[in-house]
Amino acid sequence: MAFVSSDLSDYLQFSMPIWQAPLPFEIISAEFSGQISDTGGVGIIRVGEAETAANLEEKLQKYSKKHKNPAICFTHRLPHYSEFKKSNSQHFEQLARQYSIESIANGDNFLDLLDTALGFSPRLVGFANGIPDRDVLSFIRNSGALTFAVCHSLMEALTAEEYGISCVVLQGTEAGGEQFHFANNLPVERQSGLILLQQLRQLSNMPIILWSPIAHGADIVSAIILGAQAVMVDRILVRSALSENARKYLDSKTEYDLRCDTQYTARKMRYIPAENATVLHLPDISSIEREIIASEYLRANPEQIPYPVCVNNSNLPTKLSELFATLSQQAGEILQR
Repeated sequence: MAFVSSDLSDYLQFSMPIWQAPLPFEIISAEFSGQISDTGGVGIIRVGEAETAANLEEKLQKYSKKHKNPAICFTHRLPHYSEFKKSNSQHFEQLARQYSIESIANGDNFLDLLDTALGFSPRLVGFANGIPDRDVLSFIRNSGALTFAVCHSLMEALTAEEYGISCVVLQGTEAGGEQFHFANNLPVERQSGLILLQQLRQLSNMPIILWSPIAHGADIVSAIILGAQAVMVDRILVRSALSENARKYLDSKTEYDLRCDTQYTARKMRYIPAENATVLHLPDISSIEREIIASEYLRANPEQIPYPVCVNNSNLPTKLSELFATLSQQAGEILQR
C-alpha cells in the first residue's frame, strides 16, 4: 500500500509517514537514523545539552552515509546559554569521580551547533523544549529546511504556529521518552496525544505529527484519518536498533515495568530500566547538571542505559525494510475491509 502523499511528505521526501522520536542516550545511532530515512521514514538526530559541534559533525557525517539530507531535533532548554552553571563545582567533581566519569563536557552554544547542522543541508530542524526567536526560525527556513516543535499542550502548539513553526509534533502522555514541554510558568496539564490532535485540528491547518504508540499499521491509518500527516514512534524503532538479547529483554516487559521519573533526565521520562540497573543517587543540583552527570555515566556504562519507550509491544519485524513493508500491508488490509 502507498500511503496518501501530502505537501509535507512531498517536501521532506518520505514514503512512510513514520518519524523517529528524539530519544536520549544515542540508543538509536546516527547511522541507523540515516538508515531509517533511506528506508522511507524520517530518521532524526537528537542534539542534547552537552553536545559539541565536533561530535555533532561526526554524527551528521555518519547519517549522510545513508541519507544526504538529515533531520535534527534540538532538546536544549530555550533560551539557551553556552555554559551551564555548576552550583557546587567541588561536589560536582566528586560526583564525577564517584561515577567514574573522566570528563564532563560543557557543550557548545546552541547557535554554533545550529551552524554546524545547517552546513549539512538538513531537510528538517526541530525543537523539543521550547522554540528559538523568530529571527532564528526565519534563518532556518531561508536555508531550505522545514521546522517542527514537540508540543505537549494546545497552548504550546498554537504558540509554535504563531512563531512560524512549519509543523508540530503532539506528544501525549502515552508517548515514550522524555516528557518535553516549553520552559514557562504555565500549568503542566498533560493529555493523550489523540485528545490534543482532536483539539488542534479544529483550530489550525498546520501539519500535525502524532507521537503515539504504534503496534500495527491500523494505528497509522487511525492517526491519519483523525488529521495527522505522520506519526512519531519510539518503541518499534528502538527494537530494530537493539541486539537480539536486548530486544528479548525489552519485549518481556509490560506496562507494569514502565517508570516515569527524573532518574536520568531533567524532565520526566517514560522508560523501562535496563536489566540489573543501578539507581543513581544524584544530589540537589540543577536539573541540567543532573542530566549531564547521568548522560556521561551511561556513556561510560552502556549496559545501564534504560529503554526510553512507550508501553505498547508488538510482533512486528525488526529489519527496517520488513517493518515498513509489514506496516504498509497491515494498513492496506484495514482500508480494504
